[in-house]
Amino acid sequence: MKRLFNYIAAVAFIVPVLLVGCTPDYTTPDQGQLPSAQDFNVTIQVDQETNYVTFTLNNPGMVPMFIFGDEKVDGKANKTYAYTGNGLSLRFRDAGVHTVEVKAYNAHGISVGSKVYEFTLENTYRDPFDATPYMTALANEWQWDSATDGHFGCGSIVAETGQANPDNPGVDWWKCGPNGKDGMGLYDDKLTFTAAGEFTFDPGEGGTTYVNWGVAESGLYPGNYNNDEQDYQAPVESFTCSYSIESNWNDAGIQELYLVLEEGHNLSYIPHLTAINEPRYRFLETNIPDIRKTLSLVNEAPTENGGGGIAWKYQFTPAVRVLGPEEMLAGTTGAGKVWVMDSEAQGHLGCGDSVGNAAGWWSAPPGDKAAYGLYDDEITFYPDGKYVYNPGPDGKMYINWGVTAIGPNPGVEPDIDIDWTLTESTYEFDGSTITLAPNTPMVYVPSDYVWENPVFHVKSITETQMVVVAENPGCYWQMIFKARDIEAPNPDIPESLDPSAAGNLWKGGYEVTYWFANNDWTQIANPDVEVDGTTYRITIPEGMGSLRWQGQMAILTDINLEEGKKYDFQVKLYSETDQGQVITIKLCNGLAGSNDDPFFFDPMVGITSYETTTYINYGFDGKVVTPAKLVLDFGGCAIGSVIEVSDFVLQEHVE
Repeated sequence: MKRLFNYIAAVAFIVPVLLVGCTPDYTTPDQGQLPSAQDFNVTIQVDQETNYVTFTLNNPGMVPMFIFGDEKVDGKANKTYAYTGNGLSLRFRDAGVHTVEVKAYNAHGISVGSKVYEFTLENTYRDPFDATPYMTALANEWQWDSATDGHFGCGSIVAETGQANPDNPGVDWWKCGPNGKDGMGLYDDKLTFTAAGEFTFDPGEGGTTYVNWGVAESGLYPGNYNNDEQDYQAPVESFTCSYSIESNWNDAGIQELYLVLEEGHNLSYIPHLTAINEPRYRFLETNIPDIRKTLSLVNEAPTENGGGGIAWKYQFTPAVRVLGPEEMLAGTTGAGKVWVMDSEAQGHLGCGDSVGNAAGWWSAPPGDKAAYGLYDDEITFYPDGKYVYNPGPDGKMYINWGVTAIGPNPGVEPDIDIDWTLTESTYEFDGSTITLAPNTPMVYVPSDYVWENPVFHVKSITETQMVVVAENPGCYWQMIFKARDIEAPNPDIPESLDPSAAGNLWKGGYEVTYWFANNDWTQIANPDVEVDGTTYRITIPEGMGSLRWQGQMAILTDINLEEGKKYDFQVKLYSETDQGQVITIKLCNGLAGSNDDPFFFDPMVGITSYETTTYINYGFDGKVVTPAKLVLDFGGCAIGSVIEVSDFVLQEHVE
């Protein structure tokens, strides 16, 4: 498998958030002051109209851990071990009794035991159907995905459902291999959809399309049929007609989507006349980002003319591949995409009288809010609908002075910082509007209305910048974000440092220690590690927790660093499994008793499967450490996956 490369560079003067060095005050743990589950005071509020449920632990000094196990969160399998933070709001779609297990921790550790609470939803929630985002996703020119095995085929229909066999829909009898119908008048067909509901079919240079032999006897599509029960080519004209997308919820509670053409029109291959008279095709994939990449459909119409009970599969790919807004927002892998406020942009925070004039009343100049807890905040969107707000190293969230729902409400300007913890929730994005779960922050909280109804209009989005406007009638608020890990290449920073260079101080053979723990912070066995010189291959062990610092690997070097000098650092990470932005790279003092002080940086990075992530910190200021220690933390990485760590460089800065 070809390795691709991601490049992450950190420079002291442009990424100050990575270079914050402070020594925290530690509380001496006292087992007698651990939280006790029997003392928990938990409030669960259920909105029976929207099926959003809000969870709050009312005990002062405790941080809750809400654990949902096998419960489906917003209709999807739960992938998060524990959600932390009060005011957590999640949607549960299915009617019935649901459960949540609650643990908590304080400065002394995690609670003794846990407590399970029940909550009841009266109705099963179904989203009101809006075809617009799906039609926007289709708005492109498409062609047969001819290079993919199974792009075309036929299969059985299950009598009970009237649909294709779910195990291998539309190809369980026969599937076409790559380019298997080359020269049959199929692969030059062009299908164009517009967001306004128009469909144009062009049979290509040959002017023909592929037709099932059972259609020949109708005489409607004469062509080169040879009375041999073999499919054939028939001349067809280009046409434009209307199309629609329809929704249906089946008995299993699964939403089905259908592409419906105007009566009397074909979607390239013609399997039978029913597909012409009632051209209706079910989407095999209903996730909008996936639809943008591959249009996979199945025709399941019953027919009498030689093909009764056959499901026909059609798979198309864009003639021109472009990133959709969903991919720009959340990336293209499970690692998600991290955004930070674009503090150097004029109007990165602003307000106005409308969405179109959201910075017309006031527009923050570059760096205007540097004194507040704003610029170190991070928001992460994941393709599966997960959303994470991180208030940054300072643990502060910036809110409007008039906010009463979560703030002290001083009653007068200026706006204020409040203490906040990492928040995990969900989001929905239709290509033009981001909707967060109620009581979920997106960096700045301008009003109680936005806190309770966090809807953000996306004015513009590219791979590197996003402009959003908070829906807040009477005073709309603008925020400008930039992608944290996608930057224009800096010509002053090399894409890679050479580990074999004479100036590399990292020689290897160092003492390595491990401390891995479960989600209760109980230490577990060390991981399996394969060492090859200065390359380590770590297998993430069963039972490791999902939180930061629950998978530590510490490398104690013999390298002493000095104040007054500058240094360069590099490490490369590789895995065949996607890893989210959860891997910490911390360079610090390894002197016994130093408590890692001073430390230089501790960013969190991710890995895209089969790609190498290169982290470089170029030209950071030296401090007296005797010797340097590197701590890599894998808490939250995929259990059972293997992570390769290599190409260490620690050198005096090279201009």
